[in-house]
Amino acid sequence: MITKKLLPHINIHIAREAARYYIKSGYWRGHRVHSPFVYHIVRHIITTRHRTDQQAQRNGRIYRNALLADRRIISVTDLGTGAPRNNQRTVSQIAQKAAISEKYGLMLYRLVTELKPQRILELGTSLGISTQYMIQALTPDAILTSIEGSPECAQIASEKLHGVGYSVDLRVGNFDNMLPIVLAEPQLPTFFFIDGNHTRQATLHYFNLISSELERRNTDAVIVFDDIHLSEEMTSAWDTITHDERVMTSIDLFRVGIVFFRKGCQKEYYCVRW
Repeated sequence: MITKKLLPHINIHIAREAARYYIKSGYWRGHRVHSPFVYHIVRHIITTRHRTDQQAQRNGRIYRNALLADRRIISVTDLGTGAPRNNQRTVSQIAQKAAISEKYGLMLYRLVTELKPQRILELGTSLGISTQYMIQALTPDAILTSIEGSPECAQIASEKLHGVGYSVDLRVGNFDNMLPIVLAEPQLPTFFFIDGNHTRQATLHYFNLISSELERRNTDAVIVFDDIHLSEEMTSAWDTITHDERVMTSIDLFRVGIVFFRKGCQKEYYCVRW
């Protein structure tokens, strides 16, 4: 749990990691990237805006503004870190502080558009802002499953998502209990967005569960981790993940980290200036 006493320490860590990122990052718009696959992802998906972004951007702003205007007070049950347990906050306050930014939301939209996964799994729905960016990019027959630990957050997300016509498989419960259930289902997700329980132990636990099932089913996939430099624990978890032999390609964008499981590729790591 992140308390007020820990916030100065966390802020110092983020500032230190930001400085390191700007010193070591490169590969701007794909320069010096030798892998054709990674070059395409960096050049045409991460760092280049598309014309289709305009509609996704408008939809995202409409959705976010509806949340910012919502003054209802809800009880946020936090099963991981990031806020006191059962914290009373307005929907607007959560949308202001806990939501993914438009920049990264549109990047998720482009990544899903490019990879065309038949099933996405999101850990950490919150109010559904990242959810709606990804669901806009799905093909008609694809499914997005999102798990949220806080029932009242899940209720708001369900209300807002269905209110704008999005169909999502939203499940409420602890990630530790729900993730194995989803991974055991016949249709295995091939795109994962992990944005919840920001501790080293939990992050590595989710990574290992997912990696083991991908390996068992011999399936290529991508995992996007949010807040990889939020704390020393998360930075340590990210470092462990990028060195795992099952991960072939890793991309560090400072706020988020992307890892690809791709057969027949050599191991690569890129810290991309964006």
